[in-house]
Amino acid sequence: GRLGSMCGNGGRCAVLFANELKLIGDETTFIAADGSHKASISHLSDREVKLKMNDVDKIETHGNDYFVNTGSPHFIRFVSDLAKTEVDRLGCEIRNSPSFIQHGTNVNFVTVIGSVLHIRTYERGVEAETLSCGTGVVGSVLALVHAGLLSAVSPAQVQTQGGGLKVYFRQEATGFEDIYLEGPAVAVFQGLY
Repeated sequence: GRLGSMCGNGGRCAVLFANELKLIGDETTFIAADGSHKASISHLSDREVKLKMNDVDKIETHGNDYFVNTGSPHFIRFVSDLAKTEVDRLGCEIRNSPSFIQHGTNVNFVTVIGSVLHIRTYERGVEAETLSCGTGVVGSVLALVHAGLLSAVSPAQVQTQGGGLKVYFRQEATGFEDIYLEGPAVAVFQGLY
């Protein structure tokens, strides 16, 4: 294997796990493949973990689609009917296209319903659809705000098959700053090896 790229939801889960092991308190900083990240845990309702992402200063346009790196590379396509989108077939085609075959890319299919961004993601490495992708959620919000397809209201509400997330951001002339990914993290099982 080799070092993977940043995983937003994985980072949030690792923070909660370290907290439950009493290795850290409710605030921490950790190093990932793309650098340093701050995180905090809220105990007010569900155990929400808020993770600071790196600033994004470049969003590429590919026809009607977008590409952004939020610690992991993401190709973003706006679709009219998310439920009927063939995520595995189309995601595999885009991920293995000449533009992305060398390094790969995650592929996000998104639609806006009301003020909520709905997203389905094909992840490289998994080579299939996953239930939720944190870096993809962040990249999709920023790309759609950049394109004027989503309101620049922070936090943006996002719905994935795995649940709801929020993306906080500040849009500047040079890109996006103060980007945070927030959502619940829950231990689902424990085992002994």
